[in-house]
Amino acid sequence: MKTKCPSRATGLCRMPPILVSGILAAMPFSVTRGQTEDNAQAVDAAAQPLPQPSAPFPARADSGVALIRPLGVPRFTPPAPKAPLPPVDALSRRVIATDDGGSLTIEKINPPDPATYIEAPQRPAANPALLSAQFRAERAAWNKAHPRVFLSFSATVYDHMYTHLQWRHEDRPYEAWSNVDFGLLSGIGSFQQGNTTYNLYFIPENRSTRPVARPKWLNRLPPKPPVIPVIPELPSTPAFVITKGDPSDTTAFAGIQALHDLWAKENVALAKFHQDLEQYHREYTAWQKDHPPGPEHNTVRYWVERHAANESDNTPAPVGTEGTP
Repeated sequence: MKTKCPSRATGLCRMPPILVSGILAAMPFSVTRGQTEDNAQAVDAAAQPLPQPSAPFPARADSGVALIRPLGVPRFTPPAPKAPLPPVDALSRRVIATDDGGSLTIEKINPPDPATYIEAPQRPAANPALLSAQFRAERAAWNKAHPRVFLSFSATVYDHMYTHLQWRHEDRPYEAWSNVDFGLLSGIGSFQQGNTTYNLYFIPENRSTRPVARPKWLNRLPPKPPVIPVIPELPSTPAFVITKGDPSDTTAFAGIQALHDLWAKENVALAKFHQDLEQYHREYTAWQKDHPPGPEHNTVRYWVERHAANESDNTPAPVGTEGTP
Protein backbone atom coordinates (compact mmCIF):
# COMPACT_ATOMS: atom_id res chain seq x y z
CA MET A 1 0.00 0.00 0.00
CA LYS A 2 1.40 3.37 -1.00
CA THR A 3 0.78 6.35 1.23
CA LYS A 4 1.63 10.01 1.03
CA CYS A 5 3.78 11.37 3.82
CA PRO A 6 4.65 15.11 3.90
CA SER A 7 7.71 14.47 6.01
CA ARG A 8 9.39 11.28 7.17
CA ALA A 9 10.74 13.19 10.14
CA THR A 10 7.37 14.27 11.46
CA GLY A 11 5.47 11.08 10.77
CA LEU A 12 2.37 13.02 9.74
CA CYS A 13 1.30 10.52 7.14
CA ARG A 14 -1.98 10.63 5.35
CA MET A 15 -2.91 7.02 6.14
CA PRO A 16 -6.10 5.39 7.39
CA PRO A 17 -6.48 5.79 11.17
CA ILE A 18 -6.39 2.02 11.78
CA LEU A 19 -3.09 1.69 9.92
CA VAL A 20 -1.64 4.69 11.75
CA SER A 21 -2.67 3.29 15.13
CA GLY A 22 -1.27 -0.12 14.31
CA ILE A 23 2.14 1.18 13.32
CA LEU A 24 2.41 3.57 16.24
CA ALA A 25 0.93 1.38 18.96
CA ALA A 26 4.29 0.59 20.54
CA MET A 27 6.02 3.92 19.89
CA PRO A 28 6.32 6.45 22.71
CA PHE A 29 5.23 9.94 21.85
CA SER A 30 4.95 13.18 23.76
CA VAL A 31 3.59 16.64 23.19
CA THR A 32 5.33 19.96 23.62
CA ARG A 33 5.02 22.63 26.31
CA GLY A 34 3.91 20.39 29.12
CA GLN A 35 0.99 18.67 27.45
CA THR A 36 0.33 15.17 28.76
CA GLU A 37 0.01 12.07 26.63
CA ASP A 38 -3.68 11.86 27.42
CA ASN A 39 -4.22 15.41 26.19
CA ALA A 40 -2.34 14.57 22.99
CA GLN A 41 -4.95 12.12 21.79
CA ALA A 42 -6.89 13.66 18.94
CA VAL A 43 -9.62 11.01 19.05
CA ASP A 44 -12.30 13.04 17.33
CA ALA A 45 -9.94 13.94 14.50
CA ALA A 46 -8.44 10.52 13.88
CA ALA A 47 -10.73 7.81 15.20
CA GLN A 48 -13.53 8.68 12.80
CA PRO A 49 -13.36 8.61 9.00
CA LEU A 50 -12.17 11.93 7.64
CA PRO A 51 -15.09 14.04 6.33
CA GLN A 52 -14.92 14.94 2.70
CA PRO A 53 -12.97 18.22 2.76
CA SER A 54 -13.93 21.23 0.73
CA ALA A 55 -11.87 22.64 -2.07
CA PRO A 56 -8.85 24.57 -0.75
CA PHE A 57 -9.31 28.22 0.14
CA PRO A 58 -5.94 29.82 -0.68
CA ALA A 59 -4.53 32.92 0.95
CA ARG A 60 -5.24 36.06 -1.07
CA ALA A 61 -2.59 38.63 -1.88
CA ASP A 62 -4.91 41.60 -2.52
CA SER A 63 -7.50 41.36 0.28
CA GLY A 64 -6.50 44.60 2.01
CA VAL A 65 -5.44 42.90 5.25
CA ALA A 66 -2.97 44.74 7.47
CA LEU A 67 -1.60 44.89 10.97
CA ILE A 68 -2.93 47.76 13.07
CA ARG A 69 0.40 48.38 14.79
CA PRO A 70 3.95 47.33 13.87
CA LEU A 71 5.28 44.19 15.49
CA GLY A 72 8.24 44.76 17.73
CA VAL A 73 9.77 43.50 20.95
CA PRO A 74 12.21 45.69 22.89
CA ARG A 75 15.41 44.24 24.26
CA PHE A 76 15.20 43.26 27.89
CA THR A 77 16.39 46.01 30.21
CA PRO A 78 16.97 45.14 33.88
CA PRO A 79 14.65 47.13 36.14
CA ALA A 80 16.17 50.06 37.99
CA PRO A 81 16.68 49.62 41.73
CA LYS A 82 13.89 50.94 43.88
CA ALA A 83 14.66 54.51 44.95
CA PRO A 84 14.66 54.98 48.73
CA LEU A 85 12.08 57.24 50.31
CA PRO A 86 13.37 60.62 51.48
CA PRO A 87 13.89 60.84 55.23
CA VAL A 88 11.08 62.33 57.29
CA ASP A 89 10.27 62.93 60.94
CA ALA A 90 7.49 60.44 61.60
CA LEU A 91 4.89 61.15 64.27
CA SER A 92 4.51 57.40 64.80
CA ARG A 93 5.92 54.31 63.27
CA ARG A 94 4.96 50.66 63.26
CA VAL A 95 7.02 47.86 61.73
CA ILE A 96 5.31 44.60 60.83
CA ALA A 97 7.43 41.58 60.01
CA THR A 98 6.30 39.48 57.04
CA ASP A 99 6.56 35.72 56.72
CA ASP A 100 9.22 35.91 53.99
CA GLY A 101 11.69 37.80 56.18
CA GLY A 102 10.70 41.23 54.91
CA SER A 103 8.83 44.01 56.64
CA LEU A 104 6.05 46.57 56.21
CA THR A 105 6.60 49.91 57.93
CA ILE A 106 3.60 52.20 58.53
CA GLU A 107 4.45 55.82 59.32
CA LYS A 108 2.18 58.70 60.25
CA ILE A 109 3.67 62.00 59.13
CA ASN A 110 2.76 65.68 59.13
CA PRO A 111 0.71 66.86 56.14
CA PRO A 112 2.95 68.01 53.29
CA ASP A 113 2.83 71.50 51.87
CA PRO A 114 -0.42 71.85 49.83
CA ALA A 115 1.60 73.70 47.20
CA THR A 116 3.23 70.38 46.33
CA TYR A 117 -0.09 68.66 45.63
CA ILE A 118 -0.78 67.55 42.08
CA GLU A 119 -4.11 68.83 40.87
CA ALA A 120 -6.46 66.17 39.58
CA PRO A 121 -7.39 66.70 35.93
CA GLN A 122 -10.74 68.38 35.47
CA ARG A 123 -13.40 66.49 33.63
CA PRO A 124 -14.17 68.31 30.38
CA ALA A 125 -17.59 69.79 29.98
CA ALA A 126 -20.05 67.80 27.91
CA ASN A 127 -20.13 68.75 24.25
CA PRO A 128 -23.78 69.28 23.25
CA ALA A 129 -22.94 68.32 19.67
CA LEU A 130 -21.93 64.84 20.83
CA LEU A 131 -25.32 64.35 22.46
CA SER A 132 -27.41 65.32 19.46
CA ALA A 133 -29.58 62.83 17.64
CA GLN A 134 -27.75 63.63 14.40
CA PHE A 135 -24.37 62.74 15.90
CA ARG A 136 -25.71 59.48 17.35
CA ALA A 137 -27.17 58.54 13.97
CA GLU A 138 -23.91 59.35 12.20
CA ARG A 139 -21.94 57.38 14.78
CA ALA A 140 -24.23 54.37 14.42
CA ALA A 141 -23.85 54.48 10.64
CA TRP A 142 -20.06 54.69 10.95
CA ASN A 143 -19.97 51.73 13.35
CA LYS A 144 -22.10 49.71 10.95
CA ALA A 145 -19.73 50.52 8.08
CA HIS A 146 -16.65 49.78 10.24
CA PRO A 147 -17.55 46.63 12.20
CA ARG A 148 -15.39 45.15 14.96
CA VAL A 149 -15.36 41.35 15.03
CA PHE A 150 -14.27 39.30 18.05
CA LEU A 151 -12.44 36.32 16.52
CA SER A 152 -12.02 33.32 18.80
CA PHE A 153 -11.37 29.68 17.94
CA SER A 154 -9.47 26.56 18.94
CA ALA A 155 -6.15 25.95 17.19
CA THR A 156 -4.08 22.78 17.55
CA VAL A 157 -0.73 23.02 15.78
CA TYR A 158 1.10 19.82 14.80
CA ASP A 159 4.87 20.04 14.42
CA HIS A 160 4.56 23.73 13.46
CA MET A 161 3.34 22.55 10.06
CA TYR A 162 -0.41 21.94 10.18
CA THR A 163 -3.19 23.48 12.26
CA HIS A 164 -6.55 21.97 13.13
CA LEU A 165 -9.14 24.75 13.67
CA GLN A 166 -12.49 24.55 15.45
CA TRP A 167 -15.05 27.34 15.94
CA ARG A 168 -18.78 28.07 15.90
CA HIS A 169 -20.75 30.36 13.62
CA GLU A 170 -24.37 31.13 14.46
CA ASP A 171 -24.28 28.20 16.87
CA ARG A 172 -23.12 25.80 14.13
CA PRO A 173 -19.81 23.92 14.54
CA TYR A 174 -17.06 24.35 11.97
CA GLU A 175 -13.70 22.66 11.53
CA ALA A 176 -10.84 23.20 9.13
CA TRP A 177 -7.29 22.06 8.44
CA SER A 178 -4.62 24.57 7.49
CA ASN A 179 -1.02 24.27 6.34
CA VAL A 180 -0.18 27.47 8.26
CA ASP A 181 1.46 27.49 11.69
CA PHE A 182 -1.13 29.46 13.67
CA GLY A 183 1.33 29.76 16.53
CA LEU A 184 2.93 32.64 14.62
CA LEU A 185 -0.41 34.49 14.61
CA SER A 186 -0.76 34.53 18.39
CA GLY A 187 0.04 37.70 20.26
CA ILE A 188 -0.79 40.22 17.52
CA GLY A 189 -3.98 41.34 19.28
CA SER A 190 -5.91 42.77 16.36
CA PHE A 191 -5.69 43.45 12.64
CA GLN A 192 -7.74 45.05 9.89
CA GLN A 193 -9.16 43.98 6.57
CA GLY A 194 -10.76 46.83 4.69
CA ASN A 195 -13.13 48.55 7.10
CA THR A 196 -13.38 45.52 9.41
CA THR A 197 -11.30 45.31 12.58
CA TYR A 198 -10.68 41.83 13.99
CA ASN A 199 -9.93 41.46 17.68
CA LEU A 200 -8.08 38.17 17.85
CA TYR A 201 -8.18 35.86 20.86
CA PHE A 202 -6.88 32.30 20.81
CA ILE A 203 -4.20 30.24 22.54
CA PRO A 204 -2.52 27.75 20.17
CA GLU A 205 -1.78 24.30 21.51
CA ASN A 206 1.43 22.85 20.11
CA ARG A 207 1.69 19.08 19.73
CA SER A 208 4.61 17.01 18.57
CA THR A 209 4.36 13.65 16.85
CA ARG A 210 8.05 12.89 17.15
CA PRO A 211 9.04 9.91 19.33
CA VAL A 212 10.91 10.76 22.50
CA ALA A 213 12.49 8.74 25.29
CA ARG A 214 9.99 7.80 27.98
CA PRO A 215 10.87 8.61 31.61
CA LYS A 216 11.84 5.57 33.64
CA TRP A 217 8.90 5.94 35.99
CA LEU A 218 6.57 5.99 33.00
CA ASN A 219 7.94 2.69 31.69
CA ARG A 220 6.05 0.91 34.44
CA LEU A 221 2.79 2.04 32.88
CA PRO A 222 1.38 0.62 29.64
CA PRO A 223 2.27 2.85 26.67
CA LYS A 224 -0.52 5.10 25.50
CA PRO A 225 0.66 6.86 22.33
CA PRO A 226 -1.37 9.74 20.91
CA VAL A 227 -3.54 9.19 17.89
CA ILE A 228 -2.11 11.04 14.92
CA PRO A 229 -4.86 12.82 13.01
CA VAL A 230 -5.43 12.19 9.35
CA ILE A 231 -4.59 15.36 7.47
CA PRO A 232 -6.40 16.09 4.20
CA GLU A 233 -4.61 17.03 1.03
CA LEU A 234 -3.46 20.64 1.09
CA PRO A 235 -1.61 22.69 -1.52
CA SER A 236 1.98 23.79 -1.03
CA THR A 237 0.95 27.44 -0.66
CA PRO A 238 -0.90 28.85 2.40
CA ALA A 239 -4.47 27.53 2.35
CA PHE A 240 -7.13 25.73 4.36
CA VAL A 241 -9.96 23.30 3.74
CA ILE A 242 -13.29 23.05 5.55
CA THR A 243 -13.91 19.59 6.99
CA LYS A 244 -17.04 20.41 9.01
CA GLY A 245 -19.69 22.99 8.25
CA ASP A 246 -21.03 24.62 5.12
CA PRO A 247 -18.14 25.67 2.83
CA SER A 248 -20.51 27.79 0.72
CA ASP A 249 -21.22 30.14 3.65
CA THR A 250 -18.09 32.27 3.37
CA THR A 251 -19.23 34.56 6.21
CA ALA A 252 -18.71 31.62 8.59
CA PHE A 253 -14.96 31.60 8.00
CA ALA A 254 -14.25 35.16 6.83
CA GLY A 255 -11.97 35.67 9.83
CA ILE A 256 -10.09 32.42 9.14
CA GLN A 257 -9.62 33.52 5.53
CA ALA A 258 -8.38 36.93 6.69
CA LEU A 259 -5.82 35.29 8.98
CA HIS A 260 -4.43 33.25 6.09
CA ASP A 261 -4.20 36.43 4.02
CA LEU A 262 -2.35 38.11 6.88
CA TRP A 263 0.02 35.16 7.32
CA ALA A 264 0.88 35.15 3.62
CA LYS A 265 1.63 38.89 3.75
CA GLU A 266 3.42 39.14 7.12
CA ASN A 267 4.87 35.68 7.83
CA VAL A 268 8.46 36.98 7.84
CA ALA A 269 7.61 39.73 10.32
CA LEU A 270 5.53 37.29 12.40
CA ALA A 271 8.42 34.81 12.62
CA LYS A 272 10.84 37.56 13.69
CA PHE A 273 8.31 38.82 16.25
CA HIS A 274 8.18 35.41 17.93
CA GLN A 275 11.95 34.99 17.74
CA ASP A 276 12.34 38.34 19.51
CA LEU A 277 9.79 37.26 22.13
CA GLU A 278 11.76 34.10 22.82
CA GLN A 279 15.01 36.12 23.04
CA TYR A 280 13.40 38.52 25.50
CA HIS A 281 12.18 35.60 27.61
CA ARG A 282 15.67 34.03 27.63
CA GLU A 283 17.29 37.28 28.72
CA TYR A 284 14.66 37.88 31.40
CA THR A 285 14.99 34.32 32.71
CA ALA A 286 18.78 34.63 32.86
CA TRP A 287 18.50 37.93 34.76
CA GLN A 288 16.02 36.40 37.22
CA LYS A 289 18.40 33.50 37.82
CA ASP A 290 21.22 35.90 38.67
CA HIS A 291 18.94 38.18 40.72
CA PRO A 292 16.59 35.95 42.74
CA PRO A 293 13.93 37.92 44.57
CA GLY A 294 14.62 38.50 48.25
CA PRO A 295 12.59 39.78 51.18
CA GLU A 296 10.97 43.14 50.51
CA HIS A 297 10.98 46.04 52.95
CA ASN A 298 8.15 48.41 52.10
CA THR A 299 7.03 51.63 53.76
CA VAL A 300 3.58 53.22 53.79
CA ARG A 301 3.25 56.86 54.85
CA TYR A 302 -0.01 58.63 55.59
CA TRP A 303 -1.23 61.87 57.10
CA VAL A 304 -4.52 63.30 58.35
CA GLU A 305 -6.09 66.28 56.63
CA ARG A 306 -7.80 68.83 58.87
CA HIS A 307 -10.95 70.46 57.55
CA ALA A 308 -13.03 73.30 58.91
CA ALA A 309 -15.96 70.92 59.51
CA ASN A 310 -13.78 68.66 61.64
CA GLU A 311 -10.91 70.39 63.44
CA SER A 312 -10.19 67.45 65.70
CA ASP A 313 -8.13 64.47 64.67
CA ASN A 314 -10.32 61.49 65.49
CA THR A 315 -8.13 59.03 63.66
CA PRO A 316 -6.21 56.88 66.13
CA ALA A 317 -2.51 56.72 65.43
CA PRO A 318 -0.95 53.26 64.96
CA VAL A 319 0.39 51.87 68.19
CA GLY A 320 3.79 50.33 68.64
CA THR A 321 7.34 51.48 68.21
CA GLU A 322 10.24 50.61 65.98
CA GLY A 323 10.56 46.84 65.81
CA THR A 324 8.27 43.85 65.52
CA PRO A 325 5.08 44.10 67.62
